This record gives sequence, structure tokens and C-alpha cells, in this order.
Amino acid sequence: MTTGGERGERGEPGRGPKPAAGATARSVASGMDFTSGGTDGPRLDAAALERIGLGDNVWGFLPGAADARSAAEAFYRAGWRVRRSASDEYQVECAYAELTLAPGAPVSFGGFVDPERTAELTAALERTGPASDVEFADAPPAVDVIEW
Repeated sequence: MTTGGERGERGEPGRGPKPAAGATARSVASGMDFTSGGTDGPRLDAAALERIGLGDNVWGFLPGAADARSAAEAFYRAGWRVRRSASDEYQVECAYAELTLAPGAPVSFGGFVDPERTAELTAALERTGPASDVEFADAPPAVDVIEW
């Protein structure tokens, strides 16, 4: 799926993702140094934690991001929790998703999103720049439990 996030929350280009549920938008100085301990911000909520056992289920690219750090800054401004996971990789988290941003041209991401809230993630990604490409894994088939 390709999303066309040409406009931000207020219709301005390049405003970054919409604030995560329960979070408020914040400002950040360009070049902020994120640490491995992470910033304040929402963690996966109970509903997402119940489903995290499904594993990674979302992948994509952020062609509008200059680099992984600037993408992390955009998520941080939107209220997401950010931590540095490697010298040039970042992990961003909110109540319904946990993504790793990896360097490259374009910046790539992968991780987990609560399958019940993929639309929320898609809306957030639409605000990261000119376009984002995202692919969601199919949910595993339901398993019937038969007790003998």
C-alpha cells in the first residue's frame, strides 16, 4: 500500500506523524541526541501487548525522510517514544506500534503494529512526508481449540 502523506496535521508539508493516542505533540531541536534509554512517551498498551506474540507484521519505506534520525525526530515531535537501538537505527513506539527505523535510501522500517489498529499507523505514516510504502502481514488464521 502506498500512502500519500503530502500534508501534515494542519495541512502543512512535512509536519510528521500525528500525535500518538494519549500523547501530545512536542518540539525538538534538529539533531537531538536520542539515547538507548529512550525518551518519555507511550509504551505498547495492554491490547497491543496481548497481540505482540504475532511478531513483526509491518514493513515499509519512508522515502520523504532524509535519514533515520530525521524520521525518528518526526515521530518524537508527534509524541512517540524514541530510543536509539544502534549507531544509526532508532526504535519508535506508541500505544499500538513498535517500529525500527533503519538507514538507507529510502529509510526503511519494520516491526509490530496491533492488527486491530493498522489504520492508525497508516494515518501516522501519511504525515511523515511525500509518500510512504507500507505492507502489513496477513493475520494468522484463527485456530479452533478442540478439547477432548
